[in-house]
Amino acid sequence: MRDAKLLVRSQTVYIGLGLVVAISILVISGLATPFDTWLLTKFDAGQTPSELAFWTMVSELGKPLTIGTLTVLVSLGALALGKRSAFWFLVICGGISFASEPVLKFIVHRTRPVELYPETLPQSWSFPSGHAMFSMTFYLSVAYVLSVYVSHKISIIVWISALMMAFMIALSRLELGVHYFSDVFAGALLGYVIVTAVLLLQHYPAE
Repeated sequence: MRDAKLLVRSQTVYIGLGLVVAISILVISGLATPFDTWLLTKFDAGQTPSELAFWTMVSELGKPLTIGTLTVLVSLGALALGKRSAFWFLVICGGISFASEPVLKFIVHRTRPVELYPETLPQSWSFPSGHAMFSMTFYLSVAYVLSVYVSHKISIIVWISALMMAFMIALSRLELGVHYFSDVFAGALLGYVIVTAVLLLQHYPAE
């Protein structure tokens, strides 16, 4: 049963990486732009100030500073509780995510959706979405750690909560118009790939 799970996880890593490479090619070639631009206009449908404030607040939860701080705090908490493998699992996942994101942005060199939001865009490259990548990495890695130590029912709640948080943060980047869909999708996918790959290589859990 364990071998079957490992096989499925390893296959999803390869599939995820393949999808990211395919999306990157579409982005670099410009083939993804028409669909991305069309979809982004659907999110720009007259948001009220309260809606804008809500999505801004959600987006703040995925900021590098926020996720970085949470990663440090949760990792140190795991270490204080004597969960060394959990500590290293969280640190490695977070470290890979934060180290690879700027490299990928520089390689792909995609500009933000400036034609739609020329005055409100962050001064950085667009692909992949760091918010989507960091939040998916953090919340999935925490969910993996917690699921080892809680009951099956609580584990389901943990997983649903983690995925919902990551999804909402990713969605906020589209609602705010600071990323294209392919940026966000690739970022979330990379977060999943990072966590699953580290899970396989580290053979977590193992105290």
